[in-house]
Amino acid sequence: AFWGMSKTIERHHFDPALDAELNQRVLALKNPRFKRRTLQIDRAVLGASRKVGAADRTATLGVLGPAATEAVGWAAWTKALSEADAQLLVLLPHTDYTGQPLMEIDANDLPRGFIEPLHVTGDRDVDPVVVLFGCATSGNADDPAGFASRFCTKGAAVVFHSSTQLLNTHAAALAQRLASRLTADGRSRPVS
Repeated sequence: AFWGMSKTIERHHFDPALDAELNQRVLALKNPRFKRRTLQIDRAVLGASRKVGAADRTATLGVLGPAATEAVGWAAWTKALSEADAQLLVLLPHTDYTGQPLMEIDANDLPRGFIEPLHVTGDRDVDPVVVLFGCATSGNADDPAGFASRFCTKGAAVVFHSSTQLLNTHAAALAQRLASRLTADGRSRPVS
């Protein structure tokens, strides 16, 4: 809501070849599943590029708490999401926009058009918060939709993303800082 309005209107760039469900030029995207609720994080999942060092991965897992799982590759990612509800998803990927846009974790590439609900919710009844910090995860001039919008349309309640190139250690530090705010004491709190 903005200035008392009860609806938010957004424009979404889409590639007809990759986003078949958006085959019309004008449409309304509405997800009635989302309800106002207090964020309660019981479980988090981490996926990171092979460029993210072991120390940064370990530190990020430490912030995410004892129930956090690290997924090594996209197959492990979808398996972790399908096994139990995960309210916080932290991705520290490498993205590549040369040719078909790709997102890499642990040397496994996933094309943007292949991101489906199983990559966001695990096909479970959960609306996760997604932290997507890596190189230009929100898109670029040639591909403004980027990966953030794909995660939103496939079930994320909210996506925090980066719009610039981030060094892997900086992406990890930012994710740790944000995750510590989201998970602190299990209390509802504003995020700044």
